[in-house]
Amino acid sequence: EVKVNDAATALEGWQGFHWVMAYGDYVRELELLARLTGTQLVKVT
Repeated sequence: EVKVNDAATALEGWQGFHWVMAYGDYVRELELLARLTGTQLVKVT
């Protein structure tokens, strides 16, 4: 959960921010992939 005081300002300041979405139940596989590649997985539900 992310809370911001001013969503418009936060949105404008996130240039280059990319979302990768996966449909289905692949959470465990994506967690493993993130761990193996040294990337950060952020689960948004």
